[in-house]
Amino acid sequence: MDNLIFSVNGIMPLFLVIALGYLLKKCGFASKKFIDDGNKLAANILIPSLLFYNVYSADFSKTFNASLLAFCLGGLVLTFSIAFFVARIISDKDSMRGAASQGMARSNSVIYSLELMNNLYGAAGERAYSVIAAFFVPMANFLNVLILCIYDPTRKSADLKKTIIKIVFNPFIVAGLSAVALNLSGLVLPSSVISTLNNLGAIGSSFTLILVGMDFEFGSVGKNLKKILSVSCVKLIIFPIIMLTAAYFAGFRGTDFAIVLTGFCPPTAVASYAMAKLMHADSEFAGQIVIFTTLFSILTTFIYIFVSRSLNII
Repeated sequence: MDNLIFSVNGIMPLFLVIALGYLLKKCGFASKKFIDDGNKLAANILIPSLLFYNVYSADFSKTFNASLLAFCLGGLVLTFSIAFFVARIISDKDSMRGAASQGMARSNSVIYSLELMNNLYGAAGERAYSVIAAFFVPMANFLNVLILCIYDPTRKSADLKKTIIKIVFNPFIVAGLSAVALNLSGLVLPSSVISTLNNLGAIGSSFTLILVGMDFEFGSVGKNLKKILSVSCVKLIIFPIIMLTAAYFAGFRGTDFAIVLTGFCPPTAVASYAMAKLMHADSEFAGQIVIFTTLFSILTTFIYIFVSRSLNII
């Protein structure tokens, strides 16, 4: 029961903020222009600030596990590759393929995973995950942007130069790589800059959740329900089973196993909605995936934690 309460407490606040966004729109607090402008702000400033702050603040000198990092990065390449091809089965529209790909492969690694590790292992667990996340999150963003560029319906088939430019200068990629570079260089930014980035990031997570709710329409769920359930099944069941089984046989236990669990088992990243808007993917479909995986993950997260604890793996 404690594990169930823990899982609900970790997920429900996210879901309730999304519900608030939906109610605010229904009450007339948001126009289409407000939602569109808000998404530009979240995708270009707020979420990249959150990503930069978390990666820059990670302590690489402690709890660094090279084999675990290699395992997690390899898992990312595997899951994104599978998602890329499964998306082609799910839909024949590139805009939906992009949203489906990131919906299956991109986890809520910043907002949810850090909180989950803190609840499981306290501050030490959060620090251990942050070290892996410093490489894990930029890699996930790079793969995500790459797939969205390939599936961008506005992209010309031979326009390789523009695709590369989009990847290199994407705000998520710039934020992640620059944070890693500054962290490894030892360069200390002024505390005022760090505080500003932290404040912007704190706004970004909640604001993006509200935007997801504002852009949600129940009427379109029916036509997308089969696709949403397919993506949710891959994201919350198939990929976690693959990665957790591999982690078990690779010999990871305790904190290391929990890092794999929190890296690959959470719901779809909230930032994927803003990314879909930025990269011309189907943002409405992306938002629906965020909402459904967030809700369903209450059950799946409980199961993974309960089974892992019962088997003394974590």
